[in-house]
Amino acid sequence: MIDYEQLYYDSLYRNRELTKKNNELEELLEIYKDILKNKGIKEIIVKDFIKYLKNRKDDKNDGI
Repeated sequence: MIDYEQLYYDSLYRNRELTKKNNELEELLEIYKDILKNKGIKEIIVKDFIKYLKNRKDDKNDGI
C-alpha cells in the first residue's frame, strides 16, 4: 500500500532542495554575468586558465 503522506513530505523536501539549488545557480549566473561585463577580469581568467591547461599538459607529459 502506498503511503501518500510520506510521498507528500518527500515531494516537499525535494522541492525545497531544488529551490535551494536553483537559487545557488541563479547567484552563480549573476556572478558570471558581472565577470563578463568586466573585460579585465575576463582576460585574467582566460590567461590563468591557459596557464592551468599548459601545466596540466606538462604534468601528463612528465609521467610518460
